[in-house]
Amino acid sequence: MDEQDVARQSSQANRSRKPWERLLWLKQEYPDNYTDPNFVRFMTTFPLTQYNYDYEVIRQDFMNFYFIILNKCFVFITFGYVYDYEYDPVPLCAAVTFFTAAWSIYQMRGQVLQSLKPCVIITFTLLTISPVLKSLSKSTSSDSIWTISFWLTLYYLFTVFKSMAGTNRSRNLSTNVLLMNVTLLSSRLATTTQVFCFLLLCIQINVILPRLVNLSSFAISLVSNVVVYSYISVTLNMPATIVFGVFSLLFIGVLPRLFWYWETYYKCPTPEVLSFWDASVPILD
Repeated sequence: MDEQDVARQSSQANRSRKPWERLLWLKQEYPDNYTDPNFVRFMTTFPLTQYNYDYEVIRQDFMNFYFIILNKCFVFITFGYVYDYEYDPVPLCAAVTFFTAAWSIYQMRGQVLQSLKPCVIITFTLLTISPVLKSLSKSTSSDSIWTISFWLTLYYLFTVFKSMAGTNRSRNLSTNVLLMNVTLLSSRLATTTQVFCFLLLCIQINVILPRLVNLSSFAISLVSNVVVYSYISVTLNMPATIVFGVFSLLFIGVLPRLFWYWETYYKCPTPEVLSFWDASVPILD
């Protein structure tokens, strides 16, 4: 028996059976790997979705994420400034607070009282909870605090990456994770004043100022890079600073191009089958 006879018998058998239905729970006279001819025809005629990625948009997204990482580094720089080097945080906190308040008033010229109201609420809230936070985790070892803070930092960067899609829920989550991290670190500080200044600085630098100024502007980015890499060179050494600088250049200069190249030439356009072929609502007997 040749192949044509086998195909003819198979076609006759299929015509004698009930038509195949798209019901998984229904026992049918078809093998498990049966493919409906209508589905094959649909796949051959369905137009594929072509993706068109703008390199400038991708590069700007990488740059924004890089500046967010730099801004996050100020949490650890501030903590090291107070905890390791035991500097008085009051002058720095006063300077940053004055700049934040002045810039807020400038941005909201006709709404001075509305711009000052959140600042006053945050200040009095921190004054209230600072004594509690100072003794929050005295029974916990510092190594555990550093480990938890490390994982919270990674989770914060992940939530920031998700929030770049534009959902308010992800933005609120990243802010909450940041507050958890700085609250955890503040429990290692010695005095209530240090706790208050550290929390106020972190909230202003990572929550308030990014909404008032453009982190990717030339002046802000220059100051951020100088402060972060100067701190790395002082606390570690110059080779470590060079390594961090090389990785940063690769992240903002090479990775966007590689990502665009992969998305453009290697990512296969996939047909949106689910919205056309599969049932949008369950089919019940």
